[in-house]
Amino acid sequence: MGKTDKFLASEVVKSERITLGSFIREILWELSWHGSPEDSEKISQGLKEQVAEIDAGTAKTVPHEDVMESLGFISTRAVYARFFDGSEDVGRDKVYRALHALEDAEPAQDGLQRLLEGKLQVRAQFAALTGRELRKAVREEQYGGDDQAASG
Repeated sequence: MGKTDKFLASEVVKSERITLGSFIREILWELSWHGSPEDSEKISQGLKEQVAEIDAGTAKTVPHEDVMESLGFISTRAVYARFFDGSEDVGRDKVYRALHALEDAEPAQDGLQRLLEGKLQVRAQFAALTGRELRKAVREEQYGGDDQAASG
Protein backbone atom coordinates (compact mmCIF):
# COMPACT_ATOMS: atom_id res chain seq x y z
CA MET A 1 0.00 0.00 0.00
CA GLY A 2 1.32 3.42 -0.96
CA LYS A 3 1.10 6.58 1.09
CA THR A 4 -2.10 7.69 -0.70
CA ASP A 5 -3.77 4.31 -0.19
CA LYS A 6 -3.03 4.44 3.54
CA PHE A 7 -4.51 7.95 3.73
CA LEU A 8 -7.66 6.97 1.87
CA ALA A 9 -8.12 3.77 3.84
CA SER A 10 -7.63 5.45 7.20
CA GLU A 11 -9.74 8.59 6.72
CA VAL A 12 -13.40 8.60 7.58
CA VAL A 13 -15.35 11.69 6.72
CA LYS A 14 -18.52 12.44 8.63
CA SER A 15 -20.85 15.23 7.72
CA GLU A 16 -24.25 16.21 8.98
CA ARG A 17 -25.05 17.92 5.66
CA ILE A 18 -23.79 15.32 3.20
CA THR A 19 -25.12 11.81 3.39
CA LEU A 20 -23.96 8.88 1.30
CA GLY A 21 -27.34 8.95 -0.45
CA SER A 22 -27.10 12.64 -1.33
CA PHE A 23 -23.51 12.15 -2.51
CA ILE A 24 -24.52 9.27 -4.80
CA ARG A 25 -27.56 11.20 -6.05
CA GLU A 26 -25.35 14.16 -7.01
CA ILE A 27 -22.85 11.93 -8.81
CA LEU A 28 -25.67 10.24 -10.73
CA TRP A 29 -27.21 13.63 -11.53
CA GLU A 30 -23.89 14.86 -12.89
CA LEU A 31 -23.41 11.72 -15.00
CA SER A 32 -26.95 11.74 -16.32
CA TRP A 33 -26.90 15.47 -17.05
CA HIS A 34 -23.85 15.20 -19.26
CA GLY A 35 -24.60 11.67 -20.39
CA SER A 36 -22.17 9.20 -21.77
CA PRO A 37 -19.27 10.29 -23.95
CA GLU A 38 -21.27 9.09 -26.98
CA ASP A 39 -24.27 11.20 -25.91
CA SER A 40 -22.05 14.23 -25.37
CA GLU A 41 -20.54 13.75 -28.84
CA LYS A 42 -24.02 13.55 -30.43
CA ILE A 43 -25.11 16.71 -28.65
CA SER A 44 -21.89 18.48 -29.61
CA GLN A 45 -22.33 17.47 -33.25
CA GLY A 46 -25.95 18.68 -33.20
CA LEU A 47 -24.89 22.06 -31.83
CA LYS A 48 -22.16 22.37 -34.45
CA GLU A 49 -24.73 21.64 -37.18
CA GLN A 50 -27.04 24.34 -35.77
CA VAL A 51 -24.19 26.86 -35.76
CA ALA A 52 -23.40 25.96 -39.38
CA GLU A 53 -27.06 26.48 -40.35
CA ILE A 54 -27.11 29.86 -38.62
CA ASP A 55 -23.87 30.88 -40.31
CA ALA A 56 -25.23 29.76 -43.68
CA GLY A 57 -28.49 31.63 -43.11
CA THR A 58 -30.59 28.49 -43.53
CA ALA A 59 -31.67 28.09 -39.90
CA LYS A 60 -35.23 28.95 -38.92
CA THR A 61 -34.85 31.65 -36.31
CA VAL A 62 -37.38 33.41 -34.12
CA PRO A 63 -37.00 37.12 -33.32
CA HIS A 64 -36.21 37.93 -29.70
CA GLU A 65 -39.28 40.15 -29.58
CA ASP A 66 -41.57 37.21 -30.43
CA VAL A 67 -39.99 34.96 -27.81
CA MET A 68 -40.31 37.59 -25.08
CA GLU A 69 -43.94 38.34 -25.97
CA SER A 70 -44.74 34.61 -25.94
CA LEU A 71 -43.37 34.55 -22.37
CA GLY A 72 -45.75 37.34 -21.37
CA PHE A 73 -43.40 40.32 -21.46
CA ILE A 74 -44.48 43.62 -22.97
CA SER A 75 -43.12 44.22 -26.47
CA THR A 76 -40.10 46.43 -26.96
CA ARG A 77 -42.15 48.47 -29.41
CA ALA A 78 -44.76 49.22 -26.72
CA VAL A 79 -42.09 50.06 -24.12
CA TYR A 80 -40.28 52.42 -26.46
CA ALA A 81 -43.57 54.12 -27.36
CA ARG A 82 -44.06 54.85 -23.64
CA PHE A 83 -40.61 56.46 -23.28
CA PHE A 84 -39.99 58.09 -26.66
CA ASP A 85 -41.57 59.99 -29.50
CA GLY A 86 -40.27 58.89 -32.89
CA SER A 87 -39.11 55.38 -31.97
CA GLU A 88 -41.16 53.82 -34.79
CA ASP A 89 -39.45 56.07 -37.33
CA VAL A 90 -35.97 55.34 -35.98
CA GLY A 91 -36.45 51.59 -35.53
CA ARG A 92 -36.20 49.30 -32.55
CA ASP A 93 -32.63 48.15 -33.17
CA LYS A 94 -31.24 51.66 -33.58
CA VAL A 95 -32.99 52.83 -30.41
CA TYR A 96 -31.63 49.82 -28.51
CA ARG A 97 -28.06 50.43 -29.72
CA ALA A 98 -28.30 54.14 -28.93
CA LEU A 99 -29.63 53.46 -25.41
CA HIS A 100 -26.69 51.19 -24.73
CA ALA A 101 -24.19 53.59 -26.26
CA LEU A 102 -25.15 56.30 -23.75
CA GLU A 103 -22.64 56.96 -21.01
CA ASP A 104 -24.03 56.15 -17.55
CA ALA A 105 -23.97 59.75 -16.30
CA GLU A 106 -24.78 61.38 -19.65
CA PRO A 107 -28.14 63.16 -19.87
CA ALA A 108 -30.19 60.67 -21.87
CA GLN A 109 -32.07 63.25 -23.91
CA ASP A 110 -28.87 64.97 -25.06
CA GLY A 111 -27.12 61.71 -25.80
CA LEU A 112 -30.00 60.27 -27.82
CA GLN A 113 -30.32 63.51 -29.76
CA ARG A 114 -26.62 63.27 -30.63
CA LEU A 115 -26.62 59.55 -31.43
CA LEU A 116 -29.84 59.55 -33.45
CA GLU A 117 -29.39 62.94 -35.10
CA GLY A 118 -32.45 64.46 -33.41
CA LYS A 119 -34.86 61.81 -34.71
CA LEU A 120 -35.90 60.58 -31.26
CA GLN A 121 -37.40 62.61 -28.43
CA VAL A 122 -37.47 61.37 -24.84
CA ARG A 123 -40.91 62.00 -23.34
CA ALA A 124 -41.01 64.87 -20.84
CA GLN A 125 -41.36 62.73 -17.70
CA PHE A 126 -38.12 60.87 -18.58
CA ALA A 127 -36.13 63.69 -20.20
CA ALA A 128 -34.07 64.47 -17.07
CA LEU A 129 -32.81 60.90 -16.61
CA THR A 130 -29.20 59.89 -17.17
CA GLY A 131 -28.28 57.12 -19.58
CA ARG A 132 -28.10 54.56 -16.77
CA GLU A 133 -31.37 55.70 -15.19
CA LEU A 134 -33.18 55.56 -18.52
CA ARG A 135 -31.86 52.08 -19.34
CA LYS A 136 -32.95 50.91 -15.90
CA ALA A 137 -36.42 52.44 -16.28
CA VAL A 138 -36.87 50.85 -19.72
CA ARG A 139 -35.70 47.47 -18.39
CA GLU A 140 -38.04 47.66 -15.39
CA GLU A 141 -40.97 48.55 -17.64
CA GLN A 142 -40.28 45.68 -19.99
CA TYR A 143 -39.24 42.95 -17.59
CA GLY A 144 -40.96 43.99 -14.38
CA GLY A 145 -38.32 44.99 -11.86
CA ASP A 146 -34.63 45.68 -11.69
CA ASP A 147 -32.62 43.14 -13.62
CA GLN A 148 -29.65 42.50 -11.33
CA ALA A 149 -27.79 40.51 -13.96
CA ALA A 150 -27.86 43.30 -16.52
CA SER A 151 -25.43 46.12 -16.25
CA GLY A 152 -26.47 49.75 -16.62
